[in-house]
Amino acid sequence: MSTESPASHQTGGASSCRGADVGPAALEDCLGPLLSRCRWDCDAVPEAAARAARCVLPALTTLAALRPLLGPWDGVVHRRCRLVPLDVTAGGAQAGGGAGFLTADDAGAAVPSGGGTRGAPAWVQAPGGWRTLTVSLVAGPIRVTHWLARREGTGAGLRPGTGARGVLPPPAAACPATARDPGEDRAGRCLRLTAADVAAWARATGDRNTLHLLPGAAARAGLSAGGADVVAHGTLLAALSLAVAPAQRADLRLLAPAVVPPDGLPLHLAPGGDVVSGGRLLLRRR
Repeated sequence: MSTESPASHQTGGASSCRGADVGPAALEDCLGPLLSRCRWDCDAVPEAAARAARCVLPALTTLAALRPLLGPWDGVVHRRCRLVPLDVTAGGAQAGGGAGFLTADDAGAAVPSGGGTRGAPAWVQAPGGWRTLTVSLVAGPIRVTHWLARREGTGAGLRPGTGARGVLPPPAAACPATARDPGEDRAGRCLRLTAADVAAWARATGDRNTLHLLPGAAARAGLSAGGADVVAHGTLLAALSLAVAPAQRADLRLLAPAVVPPDGLPLHLAPGGDVVSGGRLLLRRR
């Protein structure tokens, strides 16, 4: 586990994203120490970390391709991510393994952007002062759909105290966080996620959104978080989910922010891939 302070890392929008440098080795190095803290057999940790890294890599590769097209990345919230294998025999996979994208409606139906990766997908106005975006991208044999949101006035220029809180619009067809009592199945694995773990994931993925690195940035961006808290990446929760329940096809719905206080956030990884904290469902697998 990294001992560096989250605030010591570079933060900022698209200019800080490393895109093509996202690779499985860095992800495995980050996930290994986390998984070793959840009572995983030591000999099984490298295999589990490698498996999770392979599963989550298409989501990270496509986000890295998308970030430079969206302007300031600070304040962007990940609401949902869906991974669907393409029919390679029908020519569905992107040649060369690159990330090309299609814009999508909020139900995830693809709509050709007409501009390849050069066209910028448009944010849509949503209630409560939020803007939302749903976009599908192709990375090798996997089609990835991301649901994102950003509150008006957030981004690189957000000043302390200027963020107003509002209700984050749910991703399409999301289930309520209280739809099932997470205590009904206490099998699975537990760990405490720290701000240092989140900072390590930011380094491994190049996603240096200030929500994840600067205490208080999440509160100023309109999320229900304290002035000393950071918020874990949705892709980090996804990777932990995929470590316990690996799959190439997965629908990962981020129902509530994973707010990490200075003393860390307890997480329960259910056998089916749901991620729970304190009885609250943070990530639901479908």
